[in-house]
Amino acid sequence: HLAEGKTLTIAPRPSSFDEDDPRSQAIHESRLHEDVHRQLVREDQAKGVLHASATPAALDKALIELFRSARTVREETGVTTLYLAMGMLRWYESSASQEPRLAPIFLFPVELQRLDGGRGYRLAKSEDDPRINVTLLKKLDSDFGLKTAGLDVLPEDDRGYDIRQVFADFTRLV
Repeated sequence: HLAEGKTLTIAPRPSSFDEDDPRSQAIHESRLHEDVHRQLVREDQAKGVLHASATPAALDKALIELFRSARTVREETGVTTLYLAMGMLRWYESSASQEPRLAPIFLFPVELQRLDGGRGYRLAKSEDDPRINVTLLKKLDSDFGLKTAGLDVLPEDDRGYDIRQVFADFTRLV
C-alpha cells in the first residue's frame, strides 16, 4: 500500500472476542479451524487498515505524542525520524546471554497524518527512500564477523522494492 502511494489507517487492536465479548474465540476456532484475529487482521490489511496492539485510548494517546514529536523534528531539522520497521532480527549478545536483542531489518520512511476532526491517524510514505538498517549491518559485521557487503542495496522486482529478497538475504546471512 505505502509504496504505491496509498495510506494505511491506524486502528486499535481488534475488539472481536475480547474479554467483554459474549462470543467465544475458542468455539469459533474449533468450528472453523481458523484464528479469528489473524483472519480479521489480514482482511483489514487488504483494506489499508493497520492494527496496533493497544486499546483505543492508549493508541490515541501514543499517536498524538508521536505525531507532535515527529512533526516538530521534521519542521526544525528537515529530517525524517519516523519509520515503519519491517522484519525484526532477534539475537543474543553471547551464548551466556539471557535477554534477546531485537533490531529492524527494513526501514520504510513514513509520515503520520492526523485525520480531520481528530478521527484518528494514518501512515503515508514520506519523501525519503526506504532503506536497510545499516546500523544493524555494521553490528553484524563488527560484532559477529558476518560478511554484510552488498546487503545495504535494496533489491528490486517488477513491483518496486523486493522485501522478500531482503528477508531471504538476511536469513542466509544469519
